[in-house]
Amino acid sequence: MLIFSDRCANVRCHENAKCDDGYCRCKEGFEGDGYSECRRKSEDRDPCARIRCHPQAQCEYGFCRCKNGYKGDGYWNCQPIQSATSADCGNCNGIPFKEIAQCVGGRCVCARGFIEVQAGVCMECVQDNCHQDAVCRPDDRFNGAYSCHCKAGFTGDGVSVCKPESVGREDATSSHAFDPTCGGGCRIRNAECDRYTGTCKCRSGYDGDGERGCYWNCKLCHPSAICDRENERCICPSGYRGDGQTFCEQIPVRQDSIKVRIMGEGEVMNITDISHPLELRCFVTGSDQSYSGQWIQPHSAQEPIVTKTRQQDGYEISLRINQPTITDSGRYECRAGNVAAFIDVNVEESAIPFTVLLTSDDGILMTQSTDSNVTKATLWNIAENNKYGRVSMVGDCNSQRIIYTSDYGHTIRWGSSNSGQNKLVTKEIYTSQFNRFRNLAVDSLSGNVFAWEEAFGKIMVFNPNKPNIHYTLESLHSLTSSEQQNFAGLALHSTLGLMYWAIYTDGWRPNGTIQVASMSGENEEQLLQLTGEPLAISISPATPVNGNSAGKLCWMQRSSKGMFGLVTELHCARLGQTGREILTNEKIREFSPSEEPSFGMTQYKGTLLWTDASKTVYYSINPDRRIRVRYVCCSNRFQALSVLGDCPQASTNPCTYSNGRCRYICLPNDGGRSRTCVCPDNEPGCHKEM
Repeated sequence: MLIFSDRCANVRCHENAKCDDGYCRCKEGFEGDGYSECRRKSEDRDPCARIRCHPQAQCEYGFCRCKNGYKGDGYWNCQPIQSATSADCGNCNGIPFKEIAQCVGGRCVCARGFIEVQAGVCMECVQDNCHQDAVCRPDDRFNGAYSCHCKAGFTGDGVSVCKPESVGREDATSSHAFDPTCGGGCRIRNAECDRYTGTCKCRSGYDGDGERGCYWNCKLCHPSAICDRENERCICPSGYRGDGQTFCEQIPVRQDSIKVRIMGEGEVMNITDISHPLELRCFVTGSDQSYSGQWIQPHSAQEPIVTKTRQQDGYEISLRINQPTITDSGRYECRAGNVAAFIDVNVEESAIPFTVLLTSDDGILMTQSTDSNVTKATLWNIAENNKYGRVSMVGDCNSQRIIYTSDYGHTIRWGSSNSGQNKLVTKEIYTSQFNRFRNLAVDSLSGNVFAWEEAFGKIMVFNPNKPNIHYTLESLHSLTSSEQQNFAGLALHSTLGLMYWAIYTDGWRPNGTIQVASMSGENEEQLLQLTGEPLAISISPATPVNGNSAGKLCWMQRSSKGMFGLVTELHCARLGQTGREILTNEKIREFSPSEEPSFGMTQYKGTLLWTDASKTVYYSINPDRRIRVRYVCCSNRFQALSVLGDCPQASTNPCTYSNGRCRYICLPNDGGRSRTCVCPDNEPGCHKEM
């Protein structure tokens, strides 16, 4: 249950209003929404009295409608129906959105608050472009593009005019503060637009200001009910019945009149084979046979098939889930009246199959995890224009996309893992003849793709949902030093917003380091000094952070042995709670010359997998296996390796939802509690967002 110690602490009310239990109310003698408006009460109840329409519109019953011969929303826009086409305006351009420039009567006109930098070109503002009584801020009408807005108490276009509002309109809000469409709608869940005040307010049954949050009002619940804020409902406790709001009454039944029994009651049912259904049986018996009983399952479980069978002394209630998954784990309770019995179900992670992705030169292959030592591969795709060339590849568990390089590293593309080769359509994320990409990593919580660009020695960020834009992490000092650095791998901790990479310098005794920084490229530091040359790196994040550990970081390295010998080793380290310190570090394995690993390595739910440099096999630890892959195209070896399976449950970072409210690229900061909105390298007119 969410408890507010002071609901008014962060609520800002109008000067003629006061905060009461988390929301604003106008003072005695005033009326309005309490946030942007509190006007003196009057006898004037005309619904159009406070509505401001476009000059070519008129108010009808409180709503603005364009006059005959015009079309538009009636508030901000009314254009002649016979207006000239865009072709009559010549070159009419709006930057960054074409809608900023509008063709009206054969003339290119900038939308209100935007700047005409030259004839036919309209752009976002900077503060110097605006009137002295205006501010340059994001405009919700145009997806957050910056425009000039007159300050409170002033009216005008914000660019050349901002004049004090007339005395007769003192009680009204400014022309930009009042918008009967609420800026095109309310962005907060459970908020609705009040068209008379032009502000967002919380729906009935919710507390808040309508702008920053609307929270389920537990005061609607009956005193005996339980408030479930997460699911926004009131629940009568066990042994009671009712709607949870108007009444909760105790179920009139004696404990000894009903008996509930489950096959395996009180035990833990471990499921290691999901090819068989999950089946549970409950028996309800007793003198009062009006109670047939019901199953109550974990919140995350699938919808089951429940059947009830009448028996001589009661009911048998069976529950069946045909294809159980790990989300079906938890406590299952059979309840009749106020009598219940339970059984705990544990679907083991090792029972859940996952997809293994492998590259063999320019071929990208798919196979399924297996208990045997042999598996079959299917060809997912041949990387475009990449014959015999190395392909970097990674899977995104959230979107189930496969992201890979083509054109010998000059292009990054993606395709759906659910599409067969005959129906596969791949899409381009970014391409450049000047860049060459080698290592890829994906933050599945935001969708961002991080790539090592070896031509210029930089890490760049892309997002498949925003193709052809990119951002370069310029502040990483280890990659800008004068000494030549070789890049060996990239790994991401999505919930902590951290990025790890392995680098090394050339020499007769190669040595390397593992660096760590935030995904926004800040606060870089050395995490580990290695005793050899790193080959690959991977991470198994703890989500959420368990105890004092943020997860396990593993890497391959080639170390010196004796005077002239080299040996390849597998090392793993347990990360501290912040992900920036090492708790333990141990060598897991030393490879013989006959099993030399390649640079492909990944971790999935405690299983570590890697590829072989000269054979069509891959290896795993936990469980320990050597798996030979049949039907391999393109070459007799594997390079990159990735896994597609279920994403960790309940994992988020500040960029998970709505791109963190960023216009272009959202990057999680150190610790995963905040984010930075960055401007793409190829958008020079972009303003940095807060």
